[in-house]
Amino acid sequence: PDNISWFITNGELRGGEEPGLYFATEALRQTMKRMMGPQKFKIFTSHLEEEYAGTFKRHEMFSSVDDLTPIDQFLFSCGPLDDIKRAKKVLPHVLHLISISGLKPDGTVPNIGDITVRGYALNALEWA
Repeated sequence: PDNISWFITNGELRGGEEPGLYFATEALRQTMKRMMGPQKFKIFTSHLEEEYAGTFKRHEMFSSVDDLTPIDQFLFSCGPLDDIKRAKKVLPHVLHLISISGLKPDGTVPNIGDITVRGYALNALEWA
């Protein structure tokens, strides 16, 4: 890919996520491996895995915002990307995802305001 971006979250893992290094697509993982060479790639990934072990840190690499989960696309679009067109496009999928995630502990149905930016406890509107 022409560009590689990443975001690091600390303090909030969602839906069975584990701390560590993640690639949004397998193609990106393979590209990074080719670019760095197998030995340097192994050192790089091992270093981050060791650094994040026992923490709530998650380091996610991506080459296109399209590769991120709809919820992350929505939150990035409402915040630093300032891409309202994308936010509107993924909103129906985001609403579907939170509706199938089940009831909140108090028995209420989740809504769009319940999606927060990891580690900041800000919803999409507050983030924007």
